[in-house]
Amino acid sequence: MSRKVRSAVNARGGTRRRSRAVSSRAHSDTADVGATRAARSGDVSGAPSGVLVSAYKGTGSAIAIVVINKSTGSVNLPITISGGTAPTSVTPWTTSSSANLTSGTAITVSGGSFTATLAANTVTTFVGM
Repeated sequence: MSRKVRSAVNARGGTRRRSRAVSSRAHSDTADVGATRAARSGDVSGAPSGVLVSAYKGTGSAIAIVVINKSTGSVNLPITISGGTAPTSVTPWTTSSSANLTSGTAITVSGGSFTATLAANTVTTFVGM
């Protein structure tokens, strides 16, 4: 199961261009998010049950990936950034019942991919420059 958004409307000029895709592989499925400015609802498929993924692109290699883990257990989530220049690392920022936008240790992005461990019932934003 794979779906990629190939192009999207540029918010600045109304022109169309190829978007960057963010993939989240879990349970042998692939989740793809097209992210020129913001991913639309429904652009993600294959994420594990209870996990929602959205991605946002800035200029250059700047990207933000927002992951909501609604499940009661932690989840390991492999994420791949494709269709553009990936950042060399991403920094997780986590919000939960006990953490209020807490910065975590930077995660190295290798070959456009990294794996994140998401604590139960959290919202984590991965920011890469």
